[in-house]
Amino acid sequence: KTTTVAELIFQAVKKGLKVFATAPSNTGVDNLLDRLTRYKLSMVRIGHPARVQEELQRYTLDAIIERDPAQDVIRTMFKEADQIMRKASKFTRAKPAPGARQDMRQDARRLRDDARTYERQLIANALDRADVLCATATFDPDVIGDRRFDLAIIDEACQSTEAGCWPVIARAEKVVFAGDHCQLPPTVLSAEASREGFAVSMMERLVALYGEKVTRRLTTQYRMHEHIMQFSSDQFYDGSLVADPTVVSHRLS
Repeated sequence: KTTTVAELIFQAVKKGLKVFATAPSNTGVDNLLDRLTRYKLSMVRIGHPARVQEELQRYTLDAIIERDPAQDVIRTMFKEADQIMRKASKFTRAKPAPGARQDMRQDARRLRDDARTYERQLIANALDRADVLCATATFDPDVIGDRRFDLAIIDEACQSTEAGCWPVIARAEKVVFAGDHCQLPPTVLSAEASREGFAVSMMERLVALYGEKVTRRLTTQYRMHEHIMQFSSDQFYDGSLVADPTVVSHRLS
């Protein structure tokens, strides 16, 4: 399924669309991003680098900004501002001219403000250049700003609460839910919230309301022998599943 979602994103980018690729968890986003790397797209991973798989950290916004040559200029500006501030605070035997310390501190603050402005512009440029922004559905809106997308993808959508989908939906002209409402539901720790329906994902609710009008089932599975597959096929998928030839008679031996 993740491969199919990645192909969908690739085809959307080929048409010139801006895509917002999301999932409920950092692991889900990383799995999707990993699949997308084979397509050589311009991508930015939103989120703290510590929560991103090490081999994918080069796609994080922090890493992209750090690689930008302009970052050297910004670092120099911050360093100069610190030096000016220290000089203004440093005790000297000679009495400074009236207002000199205040002027130096104001110069340091202006230099820092300019550096922060340039840094924000670097971030904006990186986000604007990207074909695909990847983030959890609980992304930081301050990072993305007022950007909207032609297409949003919510992978593993059935593991997200309905409330968790709305921030993504509000950003896009079109939305695709990818997932399986017959598998894992959202994790809801409150029994009362579950009783009130919070544990029913938006995708599950949409499938119940509109069924085949809004869904497309992927019927080929690549994980198990057809005899093992048959129970879940009959029980949950109307007997429609088919084992791929690579696994149809696959055995442990």
